[in-house]
Amino acid sequence: MNRLRFLRVSVFVTLRVLPCLRVLVTLGLAAAPASAQPRLDGYATLMLDQLPSVEPFATELRARIFGALAVRTSSLVELTVSGYADGLAADRGSSVHDAILKPQDALIALTFDRANVEVGLGRVVWGRLDELQPGDVVNPLDVSRFFFEGRGDARLPVGLVRARWFIREGAVLEGVYVPFFRRGRFDQLDEPTSPFNLRPAGVESREPAKTLENGQGGVRFSGTVRRLDYALAAYRGFRPFGAIGAEPDGARLRLVERFPRFTMVSGDFESVRGPWAFRGEADVFGEDEDPRPDAIGGSPGVSWDAGFAIDRKTGAYRLSGTVLVSRVRLKPETTNNGENVSVASGFSRTTTNLVFGADRSFAQERYTTRVFGVVNVTDGSAFLRNITTMTLRDNLALEGSIGWFFDESADAIGRFADRDFLYARLKMYF
Repeated sequence: MNRLRFLRVSVFVTLRVLPCLRVLVTLGLAAAPASAQPRLDGYATLMLDQLPSVEPFATELRARIFGALAVRTSSLVELTVSGYADGLAADRGSSVHDAILKPQDALIALTFDRANVEVGLGRVVWGRLDELQPGDVVNPLDVSRFFFEGRGDARLPVGLVRARWFIREGAVLEGVYVPFFRRGRFDQLDEPTSPFNLRPAGVESREPAKTLENGQGGVRFSGTVRRLDYALAAYRGFRPFGAIGAEPDGARLRLVERFPRFTMVSGDFESVRGPWAFRGEADVFGEDEDPRPDAIGGSPGVSWDAGFAIDRKTGAYRLSGTVLVSRVRLKPETTNNGENVSVASGFSRTTTNLVFGADRSFAQERYTTRVFGVVNVTDGSAFLRNITTMTLRDNLALEGSIGWFFDESADAIGRFADRDFLYARLKMYF
């Protein structure tokens, strides 16, 4: 029975994903003028993963084909197009199948002597810390890919206009405008049945309307003083994962998910001294609704994050460590029901996280192993992931990974307790 199910899974992925690849390649080549001689780069992966601790037990076969084209039509204009086709065949308590075709980047860039403008669908990276970057607020995340692979692969593109002015050497002023909201995803493949999905069933999602008033955007200035790189930023946007609250619906209560506004002001820096690299980041979110992941509803408040990281290359190892302190303070909430006025007590909480990483290559770089971990010192929860890659030949690699969650807590990672996973993935580059 299991062999028959695996055969059905393989046939489904083959039939659904390969046609998507043909569409992706055709669209990319059609967008490029023949004189530019574009080159298609990408990869194909097939991943078998299991989550043995969830109820019900989950076994998944995930396939991805990714392609990217970059075409410079002139010294002024460059076109970047990339996208992926994903397929899923899984046993999540019942048989589940899904397939998607998504763009990742679709940008037209205009480059002038001292300025650059990008328009289209893309990703913008702000902040300096590893994986947990409070100031990286422009793009929402895919949670499943964050745990499987990391933040870089988890960023979801948004429609944007990005302009950069190169004031002088080492000094850049950047502006980003995002006209339409895009929410974060727990999983892009059949999200309602995904083991990583934390949204309760029956929740009504109320995303911000696509209006001029709901635009998002910010500015960032980066510069260099001696051997210190630094940046200051401000951003006004919406939380990519909503706050869930209850509202009356006749004689019953209805769960509603809203995506609150926030205003962020941040600063970060990076410096290198010999084999040591030092990085830091601090962010303040003002007049935010409750940013606690376990919150029901939300109250206006202020939160801040401050982190410091050290990296060092020593022999065959590259080591990194980060201390990240976060604090949230909610204002007392006043309620007036027409007869009585009540004031709910405020809320404040400080959380300390330790983030660490280690990379090592050996056997003439044929094997690579990467370790990543987060420890919530305040609550005693943790997440640890190891990814080991074996290069079979120049364009083919076999990858294995194990991820552990220790204890449960109310923070963004501790809520995923019991989502331990392991996977094997074959990756071919072209």
